[in-house]
Amino acid sequence: MNFTKEQVEKHIAGVEKRLKSRDERNLQGYVLGKLCYQAGMHEDGIRYLSGYLTVKPSDYKAQKLMGQLCEARGDIGKAMGHYKKSLSLKKDQRDLITALAELYCKQPVEGVKPEDIEKCIEMVQTVFRSHPVLLTLNEKRLAITGKPDHASVEKMLSKQLASSQDIDIHIRLVKLYAESGRQMKALQYCQALNNTGAFFHHMEWQLCCVDVAEACFELQQSSGKSEPAVMLEVSIAILECFTHIFELRTSGSFVATDQYALLLKFDKLLSVGVKLISEQRSLLYTMVLRELAGQFYLMAGQFLHLCWLKAVEDHRVSTAANSDLYLKLSIACLMASLNALPPSLLPRGEMEVKVMERWHLLACSRLCAVGKKGTNTMGYVL
Repeated sequence: MNFTKEQVEKHIAGVEKRLKSRDERNLQGYVLGKLCYQAGMHEDGIRYLSGYLTVKPSDYKAQKLMGQLCEARGDIGKAMGHYKKSLSLKKDQRDLITALAELYCKQPVEGVKPEDIEKCIEMVQTVFRSHPVLLTLNEKRLAITGKPDHASVEKMLSKQLASSQDIDIHIRLVKLYAESGRQMKALQYCQALNNTGAFFHHMEWQLCCVDVAEACFELQQSSGKSEPAVMLEVSIAILECFTHIFELRTSGSFVATDQYALLLKFDKLLSVGVKLISEQRSLLYTMVLRELAGQFYLMAGQFLHLCWLKAVEDHRVSTAANSDLYLKLSIACLMASLNALPPSLLPRGEMEVKVMERWHLLACSRLCAVGKKGTNTMGYVL
């Protein structure tokens, strides 16, 4: 239970009246310091706890609390010193090991000694089989000892992924590929992970995939030797991510300007894809682009419907004619999406079947969404 500053001050005043000597006050310092910490009275907490530590310097709980008070005040150096002292008195404090490691990660490179980082890594590895902070500590160690080695960092990331499928590690690995000039490898990694469907509903991952794919697209355009097949594959990768981003944004807080900008980018890139497919004459990609067109009409229909709802809430739809225009345009887009048939699942090569199964599922989800949204929207008109 946390207390307010006024309650703590009143309690401390009552306690101090009962204390007869400095020694008695020092012995009460831990309890008073903890109350001050909970109430955000960091300076007072440090003062009471300092007195307590003069009497009982080997109390690991008091050393830990002093570290927390110093950290809250912004004195990171002193906080780390007290955390280390507490851990030297009791080694198996898992939460404190993590807190100390995270402070090391936040320290500037020039403010950390290599041997301190090594000790911290060993300490974390002793308690945790795997922990995300280990990766950051190892990166910090590489930065301290010299120029970061991409191969070493990649090895660490891969090792971390063997025991943890944390999305942040995947993102860092993709960014590492891109930073080391391996944009296409980064894109292939994104596509391979997207094929599993594991992170379709993770916004940060989808935005990362878009950044990588757009970088590949620009690289192809600027190289002067762009390959239409590669350009088409990259375009489709971006468009697929756009569909997931639109869905995630729509299910959250609706911002019309963001969704409108996304639809414009989608429309422009879809036109590029249609132009490229005419040069490739690929049945597989033709069906994929047809599905993406269906997705575009679904998104446009949803966007118009949400704009109408927003306008009604804001009392900006003043006439029945304006109301009908929003809804009729929404229905037209939804009907256009309904007319886009799902990709065929006729037997082809094994790889093509796997790809089309994913797009077929996306199409089924689209048709369900069209039916649900279309019924609601037409209900308003009728």
